[in-house]
Amino acid sequence: MPRLLCALILLATCARAHAELTLPPIFDDHMVLQRHQAVPIWGTAEPDQLVVVRFDDQVVHATADATGHWRTHLASMDADATPRPLTVEAYADPSNPKSSIENRKFQDVLVGEVWLCTGQSNMEMALGVPAAGAAPYAEFDEALARDLATMDYPTIRLVKVSQASREAGALRTHGWSQAHGDALARFSAAGFFFGQKLSTELNVPIGLILSAWGGSALEEWISDAAYAPLAETLGDHAERGFDRRAEFVSRNYDVMLAPLAPYGLRGVVWYQGETNLTFYRDGEHYAAKFAALVHDYRQLWANDTLPFYAVQLAPFNYSTFHPRISYAADELPRLWYGQLKAAREIPHTGLVPIGDTVKDPTDIHPGGKRTVGERLAALALNRTYGRTQVPATGPFVTRTTFRPRGAIVHFTGAPGGLTTTDGEPPAHFELAGDDGEFLPADATIEGSTVILTCPDIPAPTAMRFNWHETALTNLTNQAGWPAYPQP
Repeated sequence: MPRLLCALILLATCARAHAELTLPPIFDDHMVLQRHQAVPIWGTAEPDQLVVVRFDDQVVHATADATGHWRTHLASMDADATPRPLTVEAYADPSNPKSSIENRKFQDVLVGEVWLCTGQSNMEMALGVPAAGAAPYAEFDEALARDLATMDYPTIRLVKVSQASREAGALRTHGWSQAHGDALARFSAAGFFFGQKLSTELNVPIGLILSAWGGSALEEWISDAAYAPLAETLGDHAERGFDRRAEFVSRNYDVMLAPLAPYGLRGVVWYQGETNLTFYRDGEHYAAKFAALVHDYRQLWANDTLPFYAVQLAPFNYSTFHPRISYAADELPRLWYGQLKAAREIPHTGLVPIGDTVKDPTDIHPGGKRTVGERLAALALNRTYGRTQVPATGPFVTRTTFRPRGAIVHFTGAPGGLTTTDGEPPAHFELAGDDGEFLPADATIEGSTVILTCPDIPAPTAMRFNWHETALTNLTNQAGWPAYPQP
């Protein structure tokens, strides 16, 4: 045989033998696989190549398609905190079990509950490292600041999507890590406290995936297919966002989110909205956008009931926030109501109110992230894990009965009655007559109702509650959850 032909055959054989077996960066040592679901495992290899995945006593197979992509599933498993390897092997000859030519081995893999934590800077805000203009959460929590360096949670696993993904044009992560040391200090405060509470209550391994970007708008976290219909429902309001979205969607959705799917998840926790108020001035329009977001994620993960729990924005003085833009004091409350409307209408969603956690309404990155995370966990425990004894809602208005110079406001979500955090009467109730001019009303709690009086309005026809951007809520239920604003 001619020497050149031999060389070409040898070169082709070597190329095939060394074709790279790849898996997405979300697969790594120390990861957590989702329990009680089929677990997708996927990647690339040589076209038509056999790929074998082994974990515990399971052995599953896939064959790479003509483009080299392959996908298989591990069968549903119970939670298990015993560290085990997950091995993926590629075979040169599908009929020859001894022809393994390449393998990837991931160590210290657990099985438990996996949640995605996403949004903008208040989700990104780290336990011990400044992020996106936000001080580290440890500055608000003396005990945490003292103990952070020694905290160690071996069955809570963290992975953070790198913001370098934008420059790389492909998903990158900082790798899965046990929750301790630098990995813990750099992780989302709200996300960690959420996972810590789940770990304590469920006693199973917890995996937390953080993909967040400070200053990002909701539009940047959904697909083109999900965003396009908003132009029909929101008209010119949606059109205003196309230019900004075109600039950033490739950074967030295309690179930092979509490549995570279909990694096995239990659900999503979401803390975002500040940019949608400051840039889009969304108000009630946020409800339609949030609905599009939830639907998009459920399609991406092929799960129509994927839990999606969000955080209502904190009180903040937006009207003086930007020196060149004027905001009305009711723009934030209108977005609050949009968030609440969406959460009440979309199945398997929930909204955490945090109007009682803010001490300084001039700080767009407030403390209180421990409360944020633990309330998100309460939502998950109640609605996803069936622990209905865990309180998971604040009081909200069901109806208002008007009477001369006053009104009776009826609340639900307050078993055992309403109370206040400071022992003072409920604050931020207002009444108006036919002229639409709202005036402050005196308020008194009677069980799960609030009795309002306003001598200056003889015949009230309208009531609103907490309808101001810096309204710090003192009205709560007996579990300490604050009441939701009401227009």
